[in-house]
Amino acid sequence: MSSERPLRKADFVTSIAFMLLGTVMIVAASRMPWIVQSGGLQQDWYLSPGLFPAVLGVLLILFSANVLMHAVRAGGHRGLGQVAAQGLRAIGSNRDLHRMAAAAALVGLYVFVGIGRFEYHVASTTFLFVTMLAFHRAPDRPFTVWAVLKIALIALIAPAVIGYIFTEFFQVPMP
Repeated sequence: MSSERPLRKADFVTSIAFMLLGTVMIVAASRMPWIVQSGGLQQDWYLSPGLFPAVLGVLLILFSANVLMHAVRAGGHRGLGQVAAQGLRAIGSNRDLHRMAAAAALVGLYVFVGIGRFEYHVASTTFLFVTMLAFHRAPDRPFTVWAVLKIALIALIAPAVIGYIFTEFFQVPMP
């Protein structure tokens, strides 16, 4: 049971975060049009663009509430403040947290700076190359020319293949 307790604490915190995300999804969906005018005809509410994100938000809240209920029953809420205080004290030395923050920063740069300002292939190739270069290996292993060439090749080929599949087969234009 003692090995399960940290999981229940994580379940407790994560379920609350997902319930908040579900609420945000419902609020965002409520701001979308629910009566659609298309070709001069008024379509029913079940064809509206806000329906799918609203349903997902409701489901996210319901499933997260179920996880929260199980976490509370298992005592996942007990001692949470102490665990949070320990985590805050160790934030400077938490290598996993630093890697996660770096990955989130790279994704943020790609989404908010790269896409829209640069052509899709240039932004995607650059993002993949930098991300794979930063995260592909263990810190104790040195870079080799072969490893960098493989990363560069993957970073060049993947956006081209994905772009081709989306534009040719799915008929979805790339940004």
